[in-house]
Amino acid sequence: MGNFAVIITGAGSSLRYGSKNKLLENLCGVPVFIRSIKNLSGFAEKENFILTVNQNDKARFEDELKKHNLDNSVTVVAGGSSRIESVRNALNAVKLEQGKIAIHDAARPLAEKELLQKLFSDPRNNVIAAQKVVDSIKLCDENGKIIQEIERTFLWRAETPQVFDIVQYRQAMLTAPTDATDDASIMRHAGFNVFVVKEDKENLKLTTPEDLQKLEKFCKE
Repeated sequence: MGNFAVIITGAGSSLRYGSKNKLLENLCGVPVFIRSIKNLSGFAEKENFILTVNQNDKARFEDELKKHNLDNSVTVVAGGSSRIESVRNALNAVKLEQGKIAIHDAARPLAEKELLQKLFSDPRNNVIAAQKVVDSIKLCDENGKIIQEIERTFLWRAETPQVFDIVQYRQAMLTAPTDATDDASIMRHAGFNVFVVKEDKENLKLTTPEDLQKLEKFCKE
């Protein structure tokens, strides 16, 4: 373990998934969030390995952590009314003062240790996992009419983990816009440079029930 901290965000409302908490869904024998934690475990002590969860499901998450012998490896923190508030709650629980911090979405259970190690080892302070956009991109109006083709040469699809210098990240969170789509945008809003690191493997995010079927396929493979 180096001077690293990890925050796994799992306090979302899962509105696009349906009535269930998607992170508690079974994926190849274990809950989705458990697979995300196991894949990235070993980089930080319990006091610096934080999982944010919805307050209403906190007991269920803690029961699953205990069932899978992870209760002594992860600190569970209740999320807030927004993603920004949830991450701030987690950041306040982190004890690390100097080093790097990784922010990872619990709904991306395919991200592997090798990817996080690659990000932590990058000499640049602030880096995120990303994949190049290979599809043709169209800008449309509110009626779906195509009004412009977007040049894709320099387009990347942002993913997680996203790794930052923790001192700079704490500073950026003080002025984080509430509509920020990810932590990289929070860092850039604060004036810090952020770089992409190419992710070569599938890093699918669980958003809809159909995604769970895709994840099952990748998991089994």
